[in-house]
Amino acid sequence: MTGTYTEIFEVVAPYQADPGSSVGVMVKVKNLYSSALTVMVRGELRYGIVPYPYLYFTPEPIDIPAGDWWAFWGSFIMPGAKTTLYIVSYYKTVDAYFNADDSILQDIAVPAPTVPAISEFKISDYMKV
Repeated sequence: MTGTYTEIFEVVAPYQADPGSSVGVMVKVKNLYSSALTVMVRGELRYGIVPYPYLYFTPEPIDIPAGDWWAFWGSFIMPGAKTTLYIVSYYKTVDAYFNADDSILQDIAVPAPTVPAISEFKISDYMKV
């Protein structure tokens, strides 16, 4: 979905991450307006905890010239469950308020646990000598 004044046109984030690992997220936002706009990006980590933890991006806010784009950066520690990033771009109005404009969802999965193959088990490891 494209917003009225901004467009989130790319999200760079891994499709899966190990629990406890640091996950970097880059969001590219384009100014669709005919003059410069002050823009910021915020997000939520949706994985079962309510209220959802926030995901903050830098720089915040920044002026983007008409027709240009900017990359915003954020990071979080991956929880132990699949997480959906809900990312929103905001533009500043003449009365100094920030209005939500465009949004996007990005899923990040937790890898399935690995199970050792039968050949990796040693009976001696489980026997008392």
